[in-house]
Amino acid sequence: MAADSLVAPSPTDSIPPSLASSGPRSPSAEQPLNVNTAPPKALDALPGIGPALSERIVTYRSTQRPFQRVDELERVSGIGPKTLSTLRPMVRVTAPDSASK
Repeated sequence: MAADSLVAPSPTDSIPPSLASSGPRSPSAEQPLNVNTAPPKALDALPGIGPALSERIVTYRSTQRPFQRVDELERVSGIGPKTLSTLRPMVRVTAPDSASK
């Protein structure tokens, strides 16, 4: 048997796809992301949000105030009605933990 014809099973072959990912799951309607507490890297996972927009979201919530409604994301430069409509089912807004103050 030639060495190039051997195929070793992938370590993930026996792991169900739902458990194969070692990282956090992407935001979805079933698991929405809280934009008031999410770190920039988690915000990057949202469609249409890259590193620049995720930093703008974090800057807005820390220099202005936490978001009170999802619609307030439009106050962030670069997020318009189209992006907001895409994000709306995947994000939520809850007040930051007041116990940390």
